[in-house]
Amino acid sequence: MVPLPFDCHECIRFFIEQSPTAVAMFDREMRYLAASRRWIDDYGLDAEAVVGRSHYEVFPEISDAWRDVHRRALAGETIHEKNSRFVRRDGSVQWVNWEIRPWYTSSRAVGGVVLFAEDVTAGRHASTELERREARYRAVLETTIEGFLLIRSEDGRIAEVNDAYVQLSGYRRDELLAMRISDLEAKESHGEVAAHIARIKEHGHDRFETVHRRKDGSPWPVEIAVTHTTTPEDLYFAFLLDITQRKQAEARVADYVEQLEQSMLATLAAVANMVEQRDPYTAGHERRTGIIAGDIARELGYSAEQCRVLQLAGMVHDIGKIGVPVEILSKPGRLTAVEYELVKTHVERGYEILKDVRFPWPIADIIRQHHERMDGSGYPRSLGGADILPEARILAVADVLESMASHRPYRPALGLEAGLRELQNHRGVKFDADAVDAVDALLRLIREQQYELPR
Repeated sequence: MVPLPFDCHECIRFFIEQSPTAVAMFDREMRYLAASRRWIDDYGLDAEAVVGRSHYEVFPEISDAWRDVHRRALAGETIHEKNSRFVRRDGSVQWVNWEIRPWYTSSRAVGGVVLFAEDVTAGRHASTELERREARYRAVLETTIEGFLLIRSEDGRIAEVNDAYVQLSGYRRDELLAMRISDLEAKESHGEVAAHIARIKEHGHDRFETVHRRKDGSPWPVEIAVTHTTTPEDLYFAFLLDITQRKQAEARVADYVEQLEQSMLATLAAVANMVEQRDPYTAGHERRTGIIAGDIARELGYSAEQCRVLQLAGMVHDIGKIGVPVEILSKPGRLTAVEYELVKTHVERGYEILKDVRFPWPIADIIRQHHERMDGSGYPRSLGGADILPEARILAVADVLESMASHRPYRPALGLEAGLRELQNHRGVKFDADAVDAVDALLRLIREQQYELPR
């Protein structure tokens, strides 16, 4: 405290000395009677310069409003104010919470005033920075094209929403703030969303597609990115992007792809028919082989797409016979060695015909390998084991089974049992063991569940 040259009650001196805030005591003329060191330091004063001087001399810039406050305090009123702006001698700005109250003499007369001042500049700056950050945060949320929802984890209620989501959903802000997130989700997506919420709780975030419903009941697909936080509250931060146009574009692409695939299927069917026109004795062999190959693949656990690829490959697996003379294809007797070698060229011819067609699957390679055998005894390249495509192994089994079960110009149909014996006799040697086992499963279906091979 700054000692001043007049008598001051010791208790008052002690109070001023121990005060954690800046304190100054004045007489009725607003002359300094006592001031704490904190007061001197906070206001950049010279302790010797204030002794016995008026506060108005020390701070000549004090306004008339302050003089009115002084008069009110001398009249017995206690006055306080928060966040008062004060410019220091060095030009810096200080923010102060202050209080002024009268002090009384032993005769209960107002002897002057005591002024308490708390420097809240740091807190004010922190508060201002917080406000700036909140303003930036709000500006980002309100200018983004993405919808934003702040969701309470405990009950799913919406705690905050931005203008983008208000516009997308058709609800008013106050309506949304009275709702749960489940009120906005399409009912058919609730189970799927619950699974994503479980992953979010485990990993802290997730991104997925779902469907929300607008106020008018219309559905709209959204892509949603969700983050889970437990500090300071247990909340979900959800950013939602309207993907209606993207879904419409995907649907158009899917329709176009479907049209292309249908055109491709029609082309393959036309090619297969062309082969059958040249070899009427084996009419339907390619189609039936493809169906059987697809059924074998299904028994082996192949996907629907893989089964379809095998069926397509089967439809044209003998396309190379276009280059084999008709008289050889329809010869009723046994082929000579030269004729047989000519027939064997159909796999390479088929490969050459289809190799430059841009299928999304290796159709040409499957056709090229469907006469290869696991022990390397097949043709045209004597491949064996893992060098043969799995699809080609399955097609080979289906081809043998269908050929032996059907009529040929040089022999009558041998039947399914004969075909199965041939496959079993060479199981794991010439023919893929798993594919042969799948044929066994098909035959059980024939016997037990009236499954029929294609006609």
